[in-house]
Amino acid sequence: MTTATHLRPTRETRLRKASFLPHPADTFPALFALDENAEELWRHSSASHLAATFCRVAELLHTNPDGEMAAGQFQSFVHSFTEVGDSSTAVILGQQVVSTPRPIGTALIVSAPSCDPQTVAENVAAALAARNCVELALFEQPHPSLIAMIAALHGVLPNGVFTVLSEQTGWGGRGPETAIVILTPENAFMNDRPWVRSGATSNRRALMSFYSRLENEPVEV
Repeated sequence: MTTATHLRPTRETRLRKASFLPHPADTFPALFALDENAEELWRHSSASHLAATFCRVAELLHTNPDGEMAAGQFQSFVHSFTEVGDSSTAVILGQQVVSTPRPIGTALIVSAPSCDPQTVAENVAAALAARNCVELALFEQPHPSLIAMIAALHGVLPNGVFTVLSEQTGWGGRGPETAIVILTPENAFMNDRPWVRSGATSNRRALMSFYSRLENEPVEV
């Protein structure tokens, strides 16, 4: 008598890519060499490189009949980039500080079923513009405009910077530097941030700040 042995699959440490969507490109020669860490270099990209990347994504989207909406979202961020480490002064609780934005690391974006594709595309663009890696969690077949956006990002960005995640593949996390972002039709909420306004009227710099961590240092008098 033979006894069948069933091995329990090991638990995934992170969500895998949804199988029904385009696969990412392995490299983006305009930004990264073949043997370099694309995720780390993305976090240190210059403003000109980010602008070139977003323009390339928009150009690809313009060639897709379903891509015009997402193309407009990525084009709207092209003139919003600042250089890595650029700081500004602010007053917090009566103390003047130098405030420097840094990437949060990875933004895991989850949208409510009622969330329109434009809001999703806007937040993906903002998170990438803030030099984060982005994981987009999907619970159903995405709208054609989002499929167009995903295809364009996979065609331009190197593997690891933008990933599509599917409920069907199991749940996990990238690590302590992952921020979970819940999108609703009017707001975005991060697990360690208050609600911010989303939608067509959003200030691009404000939304990029939402996807950044601000390092504040007191100004010596």
